[in-house]
Amino acid sequence: MDNKRVEEIRQNFKKHPFLSLIGADLVDVEDGNVTLELTKKKELTQMFGYIHGGVLASICDSACCNAAATTLSSGWHVVTVDLNISYFRPANSKGIKAYAKVLKTGKNLVFCEAEIFDIEDNKLLCKGIVTVKPVEI
Repeated sequence: MDNKRVEEIRQNFKKHPFLSLIGADLVDVEDGNVTLELTKKKELTQMFGYIHGGVLASICDSACCNAAATTLSSGWHVVTVDLNISYFRPANSKGIKAYAKVLKTGKNLVFCEAEIFDIEDNKLLCKGIVTVKPVEI
């Protein structure tokens, strides 16, 4: 993946209204891999103060979509066709870090996984498997 594609992915990430709203950061972009971070805000928590499971699922989805995008040519991105997430413990720290990687790029679909960790103690919070479809922008 060339630097132009990395910059295109970074710019597309910055234009994403939902990711801006929740305060997600694209920390690292490599071929087939991305890292996202999110700082906990009260608006992203559920009634017991944990980061809401829907936020974790969205971070998982976004991380996988961006990892998949690294395997595609300029002008292509992806849309999610399937997301499966398993939660292991509540997210009750100052933030989270998500690592996503491409497992397989097929003819029509890209299969990815993401693991989300507590940013303070590095314990695994959840894991997701995401299938995406490339689309030309």
